[in-house]
Amino acid sequence: MRSIFMGRTVRRLAAAFGVGFFLTSIPVLASTLEEITALGNAGSLGLAIRLLERYQPPIEDDEQWVAWERERLNLYDRTGKLDLLIQRIAATKDLIPDNIARWLLLQAVHAYLAKGEGAGARRLLTELIWQEHGALNSSDGLRARRLLIRGLLYENQYRDALIALEDYQAEFGVESEYLGNEDWFTDQAMVYVLNNRLSQAYEILQRETAPRPSPLKLLVALRRHSMDTEQVLRECRRILDSGGAPQQASLYWAVFAEAAGALGHGLEQAHALEQSLTLLGNEPFVKGVYALDPDRLWKAYRQLKPSLSRVLGMGAATDDAAWFDAAARQQKKNTIYSRFIYAMLAMDGADSWVRDHAHQMYAAATMRLPEGDLLLQALYLRARLFPDTANLPPGVRHLLIDEAIKDADTPLASRLMRGLSQAPEGVSELDWKLRQARVHIMAGQHQQGTEVILGLLKEVDTFSGEQQDRLMQVLFDLQAVGEHRSVVPLFETVFNRTSDIQRRREILFWIADSMQEQKNYDEAARYYLKSATLADGSAMDLWAQSARFKAAEMLTLAGLPLDARKIYQELLRVTSDASQRSQLQRNIQQLAYRGQ
Repeated sequence: MRSIFMGRTVRRLAAAFGVGFFLTSIPVLASTLEEITALGNAGSLGLAIRLLERYQPPIEDDEQWVAWERERLNLYDRTGKLDLLIQRIAATKDLIPDNIARWLLLQAVHAYLAKGEGAGARRLLTELIWQEHGALNSSDGLRARRLLIRGLLYENQYRDALIALEDYQAEFGVESEYLGNEDWFTDQAMVYVLNNRLSQAYEILQRETAPRPSPLKLLVALRRHSMDTEQVLRECRRILDSGGAPQQASLYWAVFAEAAGALGHGLEQAHALEQSLTLLGNEPFVKGVYALDPDRLWKAYRQLKPSLSRVLGMGAATDDAAWFDAAARQQKKNTIYSRFIYAMLAMDGADSWVRDHAHQMYAAATMRLPEGDLLLQALYLRARLFPDTANLPPGVRHLLIDEAIKDADTPLASRLMRGLSQAPEGVSELDWKLRQARVHIMAGQHQQGTEVILGLLKEVDTFSGEQQDRLMQVLFDLQAVGEHRSVVPLFETVFNRTSDIQRRREILFWIADSMQEQKNYDEAARYYLKSATLADGSAMDLWAQSARFKAAEMLTLAGLPLDARKIYQELLRVTSDASQRSQLQRNIQQLAYRGQ
């Protein structure tokens, strides 16, 4: 049987021979800011952060420290470590000169806003504006006041944002810093839109200088009826088709959806809302401006029957069974119509079985779309239609659990699993328990995960090759979190239930790995040698060589140098590769130098 763990096996071989046989490590010292910045620019962000944290000059060296600190915060931002960025600033802001502290606080404000946490941003901005770290210069003062307004938007305090904007304009003038500052007057326009002052929003947006109208300008024009609805639809389609505004594609799709809905184009509206929700970022007030809401898409799905009936030639009195048949036919012709039929039935099916089955079919079809998992999370985890995971259709809930496990999203997987006690329809009890075990292990509940596997091994005597592969993956999870004492007897149980020689050799190797991690070196050597010789006591295939080499390393650590030397010499006799021979000779010499 060809193991699906061949990739893992190759990595094991590389681990065994890589340190000892194939490679020699070359330490690289990166102690200058220029070198670290270059590493980050080359994509090695984690390494750059680690080296920067190691070599950054002391805080007393103001000029050098600030230069390094700027790069540190830049790297935290680029890697999404916003909590770490905020914690770092909180720990250092009172230890440095006020002018540097003010700059740091503004970086922390941006980090809070990037996380969607308006309250944290407002707290720091209050600290800045009230000059706890000295007076802000005029530029930073204006910037802080503008960010304060944005923070209010993040908290959905639209009326307070309007008051703060009017105060700002009274103090600094309506025209302040328009030129080259598109974001600021976009924020102002959003404040007006969210307070239903479309004329003032439209007046501000007339100052745009970009070659194409912004999505906000098109939205306000649509709602004020200052542009024909068909024209707005065409303009959105033109911009989206050109690919000219990828960062704002979600918002153009949102405007497109609103225009399509106004024209009664239900299919286009639903498609546009799907695109918009899939691409949407993490700015909550933007959802309010554009009326972007997963429940709006569910409502659009519910209203699709007339459009689908017209396009597909279905009668008004068509029953659910006929719609399911139509969806199956469209799966081969036009998958979007198929998905839309399932979505419509999920909302309007005659009974709960129809609705649950339609949800499951819709979710499975949507998951096959690019970024389809993002759309499903929006529709099933953020919609008011499903206020709690217990309200989710069973088939969809289990699909989301599988995706969360695949993405190693432990909090989501745990939340979705909570309260579930039996396998869903169509899922075997074995697969269900393996899924439970993985979620427990991912959530740090290692004992519960182990108990699930122990119970499974008591209940099931025989595993198919595919089932065994899935079981082994859970054992690897336990091994990865350091549960070596627990995982060894589980490996041994699986070993005793498989007759495949190569799989048995692999299991012995992995048991040896766990023995090594427990510093039980003589037992590790024993299992590596069993892995090498299980098929043939004199075997010297690549697997056997790898396992023998690891055994020799363990024997050395166990204080049995003569046994280790004997294995190295045996390997030297059968190995023709020059680099491997060189490594073996070095290991033998090292044993001699140490009097072993």
